[in-house]
Amino acid sequence: MQYIQGRFEEHAQRFVQSKHDVEQRLKLVTSFRESIEIAHTSEYENFLKCLFPVFANALSEGAPMTVECDEQKIRNVLLEILNRLPNNEVLRPYVNQLLRLVMQILTIDNQENALICLRIIFDVHKNFSPNLESEVQPFINFFINLYKNLPETVQEVFQRKPNRTAISSDGTHVKVLTMSVRSFKVLTECPLIVMLLFQLYPQHVETNIHRLIPLMMRALTIQPPTNLTQQHSQLYSDFIAAQVKTLSFLTYVLRGFADRMQPHQDTLSKCVIQLLLNCPTSSINSRKELLVATRHILATNFRKGFFKKINMMLKEEVLIGQGRAHEIVRPLAYSTLADLVHHVRADLTIEQLSKVIYIFSRNIHDPTLPLSIQTASVRLILTLVDHIYRTQDAKDRGRTLLVRILSALVNKFDTLKDYIPKLIHLVNKKKKRVQAQGHTWTLAYTPRTEEEFPEDSVREVKQLMFTMVFGLKTVVWCISNFRSHSITHSQQRRPIVLDEVECRIVARFLQHGLNCFKIYTLPGFTRSRTQQIEKDVLEHFASVFTVLDPRSFRDVFSVQIETLFNQIVENQRLHMHMLIIPQHFLSSSNVSKAFADILLSFLTKKMKDMAKPSSESPVSLVLLNLFRIVFGSVTLFTENETVLRPYLNNIVSTAMKLIKEVEHPTNYLSLLRFLFRSIGGGKFELLYKEFLPLLPELLQGLMHIQARGPQSIREISIELCLTVPARLSSLLQFIPLLVQAVVLALKAKDEQVIKLGLRTLEFWVDNLNPEYLYPHMCTVLSDLMRALCALLRPHPSPFGVTALSVLGKLGGRNRRFLIEAFNVDNEMSSEQGLLIGMKFAPHHSFQLPMDKLIEYAGKILCKPALSGTSADEDKNAKKQAYLFLRTCMMVMIDRAINVTDSAFMSTLKSFYSEDEKKMDCSDHGDKKGSSDPSEVKSIQPCTSAQNREESDVVRSRSFNAIKEHVFQQLCKYIIIASSDKNLEEDADTKSNKFLLSISLHFSLLFVFMQKNLNQAEVSILDAKVFLDAIVEVMCNENRLWFKAAKATLDSLLDLFVKLLGRDKAGKLPVLAELLSKLSHCCYEDMWEPRHAGCMGLAALCDKMSPSWVRTNQGELIRAFMFTFRDSHSEFAAMTADQANKSLDKVVGISCSQYNEAAQIPDSGSATGSGTKKQDKMSITRALVTILAPELISGIYAVRTCAHRLLGLVSELSGTPVASILNPYRTRLLAPVLQQSLHAVPMSIRIGYISAATYCLSLRPPLVTVNDLLYLLHDAIADVRDDTAQNYAGGIAGRTGRVQLLNRLQVEDIKLMSAALASEDMKKNPTEYQELKNNLIRVFFRSLLSRTPEIVKVAKEGLKKVIDREKLPKELLQQCMRPILLNLADIRKLCMPLLGGLSRLLELLSNCFNVTLGEKLLDHMRKFADPEVLKKMRYDTLENGVTSRMKPEDEVQVAA
Repeated sequence: MQYIQGRFEEHAQRFVQSKHDVEQRLKLVTSFRESIEIAHTSEYENFLKCLFPVFANALSEGAPMTVECDEQKIRNVLLEILNRLPNNEVLRPYVNQLLRLVMQILTIDNQENALICLRIIFDVHKNFSPNLESEVQPFINFFINLYKNLPETVQEVFQRKPNRTAISSDGTHVKVLTMSVRSFKVLTECPLIVMLLFQLYPQHVETNIHRLIPLMMRALTIQPPTNLTQQHSQLYSDFIAAQVKTLSFLTYVLRGFADRMQPHQDTLSKCVIQLLLNCPTSSINSRKELLVATRHILATNFRKGFFKKINMMLKEEVLIGQGRAHEIVRPLAYSTLADLVHHVRADLTIEQLSKVIYIFSRNIHDPTLPLSIQTASVRLILTLVDHIYRTQDAKDRGRTLLVRILSALVNKFDTLKDYIPKLIHLVNKKKKRVQAQGHTWTLAYTPRTEEEFPEDSVREVKQLMFTMVFGLKTVVWCISNFRSHSITHSQQRRPIVLDEVECRIVARFLQHGLNCFKIYTLPGFTRSRTQQIEKDVLEHFASVFTVLDPRSFRDVFSVQIETLFNQIVENQRLHMHMLIIPQHFLSSSNVSKAFADILLSFLTKKMKDMAKPSSESPVSLVLLNLFRIVFGSVTLFTENETVLRPYLNNIVSTAMKLIKEVEHPTNYLSLLRFLFRSIGGGKFELLYKEFLPLLPELLQGLMHIQARGPQSIREISIELCLTVPARLSSLLQFIPLLVQAVVLALKAKDEQVIKLGLRTLEFWVDNLNPEYLYPHMCTVLSDLMRALCALLRPHPSPFGVTALSVLGKLGGRNRRFLIEAFNVDNEMSSEQGLLIGMKFAPHHSFQLPMDKLIEYAGKILCKPALSGTSADEDKNAKKQAYLFLRTCMMVMIDRAINVTDSAFMSTLKSFYSEDEKKMDCSDHGDKKGSSDPSEVKSIQPCTSAQNREESDVVRSRSFNAIKEHVFQQLCKYIIIASSDKNLEEDADTKSNKFLLSISLHFSLLFVFMQKNLNQAEVSILDAKVFLDAIVEVMCNENRLWFKAAKATLDSLLDLFVKLLGRDKAGKLPVLAELLSKLSHCCYEDMWEPRHAGCMGLAALCDKMSPSWVRTNQGELIRAFMFTFRDSHSEFAAMTADQANKSLDKVVGISCSQYNEAAQIPDSGSATGSGTKKQDKMSITRALVTILAPELISGIYAVRTCAHRLLGLVSELSGTPVASILNPYRTRLLAPVLQQSLHAVPMSIRIGYISAATYCLSLRPPLVTVNDLLYLLHDAIADVRDDTAQNYAGGIAGRTGRVQLLNRLQVEDIKLMSAALASEDMKKNPTEYQELKNNLIRVFFRSLLSRTPEIVKVAKEGLKKVIDREKLPKELLQQCMRPILLNLADIRKLCMPLLGGLSRLLELLSNCFNVTLGEKLLDHMRKFADPEVLKKMRYDTLENGVTSRMKPEDEVQVAA
C-alpha cells in the first residue's frame, strides 16, 4: 500500500507504459487491488481522477478474452477493483461512464467478467438510481436478448464437449471460457437486477413486461437434451438454477400483472412440476428457491393450476428429491405441500386424503423435523376433518380416515409423554446452572440448542399440545356422529357407539394427555396470560370427551377414572386447574349424568383416604373438591338427582362413621357441608325421602360431636345440624335437638354460623305453631334469650337488627327468662394468689397483685403462632410473656420452702445416705443439673426478711386455694411453653431445661413426703398441684401441648425410678394420687381426657415395677376397658390401640405370677400342690371377675377385647376358657337361659346374644344347643323380620334404629353359625334337623340383604356348612326357588338379587346349569336395546306391575 500512496499519476503512467509488458501490467493491477483500501480514505478522489480513466481505457480498448490467459486476468482484476470502489458521492461523476463501460463488457466479454459487471450494475443502480434512467433500457434489452437466444444457447452449449480446451501461443492447453451471451450463470443473475430496476424505474415495467413474460414462459418449458445432461452436469445445474430464477421473477410479477399471466396458468404449474423433477439432487439451493417460489404461487389465484397436479405433488420423490437434499429441504417442502393441500382439500378424493394423512401423520412422529413443522402438519390434518366427514363414500372409508387421524394424534401424545420429563429435567438443570454461575455475557454467537435453551422447546411443545387438543374435539365428534350413507334416515337417529378399538384409542388419549400436562408445572414459565391459556387447554381437553355418546363415555371413564384422579393428585401445583376437567364433564348436559355416576362410585370407595388434613395430604384435598363439584352438579341438571340418590345413604353413613374414627374429621364434616348446601333449598324430593331414615342418627351424631369433639369442629357440626336437607315437617320430631343447636349457633364465634342460627330461629317462629314450638324452647329458654340479648348491638354489628326482630316476634315470652336465676361470675375471694412488694421510697411501699398479669401472659403463650410480617412480633411477645411467667414461678417456689437452711440440708443428706446405691444421681447431674443438694437452685431455702414475714401471716383456706390455683396455672403455662420450638431454641429462655428443673424440684418434694416428713414442714403449697397441671394440659385438645405434658410426666416418673428404684418408687403416695387422677380421666365423656388418661396409665405401666401393676390391676383394667365404652364417640378409635397394648401388658404381668407360684417350695406333697393350685386359682379368679361381665357388653370393641384377654389368660394359665368361665356361667347367661329377650333393649340384647355365641363356640362349650333353643328361634324371627319395632323414648330411642337392627341380625347369624358347628348338631342330627334347615334357609335369605355386614357373616356361615357336609337337594331347591323365580322376570331384577346370585354361584357353582347363563344373556340383550328397555318401563306402568329395579340402578344391574 505504501507503494502507491501519493503517486497516483506516476502509477497511472507506469500502467500505460506497460501496455506491451503483460506480466508487469498484471503485477501493477494486482498491487492496485491489494491497495484498494486507499479508496476509503481522503485520497479516494485523487485515486479516481488518476486511475479511473486509465482503467476504463484499458477495458474498453482491450479485446475480450475467450480463453484463460494473463490478459484475461488483467481484465478480471480491473473489474474487481471497479466493483470494490465505495459507492459514495466521490464516485458519482464517474457513474454514467462506469455503467456504459460495464454494459459494453457485459455484452461482449466472457462469463467470469460478465458476472462481475452484473454486480457493478446492481450496486450502481441501487445507490445512484435517480440519474441513471437512460442506462436502464440497454440492460433490459440485453436481458430480453438472453431469453430470445436461450433455445439456441441450450442447443449449442449442450452440444459442446465438456471441459473444452485450446492451445495457446506457447503450446499449452488452456481452458476455453464461456461467453456472457451463452452463459446460464449470467442469466441466473439477471432477473434479480431486473426486479430492482422495475422497482426503481416503474415506468419501464409496462413497456417491457409484455415482452418478458412470453419469453420467460418459453424459457421455463425448454428441456435440455436428456442424453447429454449427465455429461454436462454442472451446466445442467446452472441451467436449472436459471429456470428457477426465472420462475421467481414470474412470481414477482404475478400479483401486478395477473391478467397477462392468466393464459399461462396451466403452463406455469406444469413447469413447476417439471422443475421439481429435473432439479438435480446436488442443487439444494435451487430446490429450496423453487419451493419458495411455489409457495408464492400457491398464495395467489394461480394455484388452481396445481389442482390437477396434486397427485404428483404428493409424491415425495418429486417434492423433496433424493440424496443429501432430502433432509435439508424437507421442512420447506412439507410446508409448501401443506399450503397446497389446504387450498385443494375440498376437491380431494378419499385416496388422495388417505395419502395426505399418511404423509403428514408420518411427519408428526418424525423426530428429525422441528416441532414447528410437526405443529403445522397437525394443523393441516385437522383442516381435513370436516371435509372427510362430509365426503360421501359408498364404502364409508371416511370414518376409517378419521380414526387414523385420531390414532396419529394420540400416538403423538404418547411420544410427548416420554419427551416432556426429559425437557423438564433440562429446564431444571439450566435453572440450577444459572443460579450457580450467575448471569454471564458473551459476544460470540451461540446456536440455540435444546441443551442451552430448553425454554424454546417448552414453548413449542405447549403450542403443539394446544393445537392437538383444540382439534381433537372435532375429530372425536365427527367419529361419534359419522353417518353411513347406506343407512336409512330413521336409522340415523340412533346414536353411534364407538367400537372397542376406538374406545381404547380415546382412553389412551386421556391417559397420555393427562401425563403431558406435567409441562405446565415448570417453574418460571407461567404468566397471567399463560395461565389463562393453560385453563383453556384443560377445558378443551375435557370437551373432547363430552362429544362422546354416554355409553362410550362410560366405557372409557369407568376404567380410566383412577388415572384421572392420580394425575390430578400428582400435579399438585395444577390440581386446582386440573379440576376443570371433571368440572367440565359435570357441566356438560351430554355426559354429566354418566360421569356423576362414575365419579360418585369411585369417590365413595376412596372416602377413607380423606382422613389426613387437606393441608397435609393432596389426596384429601382433591377428594374433597371432587365431592364438592359432583354435589354441585345436582343443581345444574335435575337428572343427576337420581344418580346421587343410591349413593346418599352410603356417603352420609360412611362420613359419620369415619368422623368417629379418625384423628382429623374436618374433611368429612366439610364433605357433609358441601352435600347439605348443594341439595338444600327444597327442590330435591327424591333425595329428601332418601335422607329421612338417616336423620335420627345423623342429628344425634352431630350433637354428640358438638358436645364431645374438639373446638375446631364444633361449629361445623352446629352448622350441619341447622342445614340438614329435609322439609320442616320432617324435622318437627327433632325440634328438641335442633333448639339446642340454635342456642349453640347463637353463641358461636363464626359470623356465618350466628346468621344461620338467627335465620333458623326466625323461620321457626314465623312458620311453626307457638303451642308446639314454645314448650320445646322452655328447656333452653334462658340460654336462648341471653344469647339473643348478647347479639343486640348497634351498627356495625350485622346481627342486632335480626336479633331484635326475633325478640319482637316472640312477644311477651322474651321476658320469661328474667324470673330465673342468673349464672354470674364471681371471685372466690378478694385476696390475690401472688403479690409482689414494690418500694419507691424509704417509707412508701405497696403490694402489686400479679394474678391478672399471669392470666394475660398465659393467653399470649396459648395463642397460635402467626406467620408473615407479624411473626417476629409474636415471637418476641411470647418470649417476654414466658420470662415473666418463669420469674413468677421461681418466686412462688422460693416462697413455698419454709425450713431453715441447715435443717433442710441435713434432712436431704440423711435421705441420700440411706439408698446411695440406688440413687445414682451422677448422670442426672450431668443432664438435669448438679447432683450436690446445695447446688440445686430451684429448692433454695427462703432467707429474706420479707419472706419470713409472709410465712408468719395466718392464711385462710380460701387464700391457700387461690394460691394453689395461681400456682397450677403457672405450672400449666410453663408446660405449654415447652411445646414452643422458638422458646426452646432461644438462648434466653430454654423452656425445656427450666421445665426439667421444675420436675426435679417436685420429684424431690414427693420423695421427702415418702420419708414421713410433714407436708407443712417442706412446703406451704400442695405439691400435688403440679400433677393437676400435668393432667390438665394432657387433657387439652392441642396435640403439641399434650406431647409436652406427656414428656413432663415421663421425666417425673423417670426421676422417681432413678431416685428410689422401680420397687420403692411404686410405694410413693403420689403414684396412688396420680393413678386416681388418670383413671378418672378415662371415665370422662370427652375424648381428650380419655386419651390423656389412657396414655398416662400406659406410661405408669411401662415405668413402674410389675408388683405395682399387680397391686393396681383391677383399677387399671377397668379404666382401660372403659375407654372402649361409648365407642361411637368421634375419636375413641385413636385410643383403642394403646389401650389394647396396655391391657395385654397388665394381664401378662398378672399372669406372670403363675411362674412365681410354681417356684414356691413344697412343704409337703399334697399341701404344697394344693397351695400352688389355690394361688393359681386366686390369680385367675381376680382377672376373670373383672373380664367376665364384659362379655355381655353391648359394645363390640369391649366384647372383642374381653375375648382376647380371656384367651390370653387361658394360654398363660394352661386352663381352657370354658373351665375359667364355668363358675360364672349362671350369672353370665341367666337372662338367656331363662326367658325370651324380646322385652330387653336391643343394645343389651346384642350383648347377651354375643355372649351366648362365644360360650357356644368354646371347646368344650359352656352351653348346649338345647339351652339356647328359645334364643335360636328368636334369632330366626329377628332375621326374617325386616321391620323395626317402635320403641318409646323419643329421639334417643329412635336414633340408630337401623344400625342396631343390623348389628342384632349380624350377631343372630353368628349365633346360628356357631349352633350349626356345635357337637350337639353332629350327635343328634334327627332331633335338630328342622332347626338346622331353618337356619340354613336364613343363610340363603340373608345373602340377598343390602347390608354388607349381614351378607358377609351369612356367606361365611353357609360356606362352613357346605364345607362340612353336602346339603340335601330338596333343601337347596327350596332355598333357591325364590331367587330363580325373581330372576325369570327382568322387572324384578335388583342389585341385592344379583349380588346374592353371584355369591351362590361362588359357593354352589356345581348346582347350576347352562340355562341360567342363557337367561342372563337374554336379559343383557334387552338392556342393550333402548327400545325394549323403554317398552319394559311402559308396560310396568300400564299393567301396574311393581318393578324392584330403580331407574338409577338400571346401569348397575346391566353391568
